[in-house]
Amino acid sequence: MDDNDAESFAEVLEKNETLAQLDLSNNLIGDRGACLIASALEKNDTLKTLNLSNNKIGDKGAIALANALGVNKTLVELDVSNNQYSSDASTRFSEVIRTSTTIKKLVN
Repeated sequence: MDDNDAESFAEVLEKNETLAQLDLSNNLIGDRGACLIASALEKNDTLKTLNLSNNKIGDKGAIALANALGVNKTLVELDVSNNQYSSDASTRFSEVIRTSTTIKKLVN
């Protein structure tokens, strides 16, 4: 799965009313796909667990995901480990986690 496929998942995720867990690990999702998923997360109110580990997500995508955590009120677990973002994105995740009332587990 690459960014084009992630676009389809993002469209479904945005309108999803039942899916609680989504595992998109071990794919080729990059910044574009991560940004689309982040945008969908801002509107989604059912997903509780999202695994995006072992992809190709860089700073732009990781920061978009971190910012989405500040808006999303249902996600409790996010795994973004083994991607390609820098300490700048890790810092943004840390900032958001400190203020989030919903996210309980972040693996980065």
